[in-house]
Amino acid sequence: MGCEHCENWLKTKNIDICRSCYWANPESYIHVAMQQERRIELVWIGDEASEFEQIERKARRNNRSVSDEIKAALKQK
Repeated sequence: MGCEHCENWLKTKNIDICRSCYWANPESYIHVAMQQERRIELVWIGDEASEFEQIERKARRNNRSVSDEIKAALKQK
């Protein structure tokens, strides 16, 4: 969900709410379009791509998205 669906963008129009949003400041935010949400971008480069493909295969076997598979692995730690 982005700005076009955000209650602040549509109605409130408080610039401080925008400034504290992921879409305005992905390095330091407290919400995503006024929703409690946290995001991370992971990038696999070069030889690391095969590691991603392993995760992707495991996710398919477990009927999960890659994101859910990574979350499940982190919870096991």
